[in-house]
Amino acid sequence: MVLQRWQSLLLFVAVILMACFNFSTMAVMPDSTELVPTDYVFIWVPAVAAVLLLFIDIFMYRNLRLQMKVAVVSIIVMIAVGVSAAVVVSRAAGAEYSWTGAPLFLLCALVLAIFARVFMGKDYRLLRSVDRLR
Repeated sequence: MVLQRWQSLLLFVAVILMACFNFSTMAVMPDSTELVPTDYVFIWVPAVAAVLLLFIDIFMYRNLRLQMKVAVVSIIVMIAVGVSAAVVVSRAAGAEYSWTGAPLFLLCALVLAIFARVFMGKDYRLLRSVDRLR
């Protein structure tokens, strides 16, 4: 039996993408000012928490059930970050999304975290099937 641990690689890339999200442009105002997540505490703090949760989750491979729970919590936090960022941009008068900036990083990190959670579930099912054979 070989566990591939693809989720560790996916979580690491998600950490990098979420860190890039924190310092990239969410939207651009008509007067060329940029909306950045670090300007809004209620976006930046949960985004940093998501980075920390994803990073800690990489090293929880010994307790797979806890790793799966932490992955779900980080996914929920990233969704909350996305919703709060969308609210900020929608309330800014005339702001246009910068789709090559923060929204892209957040979306890619969210997809990678979801795939990492799927791979954790596959590993968990594999381990349970091997335990039944013993």
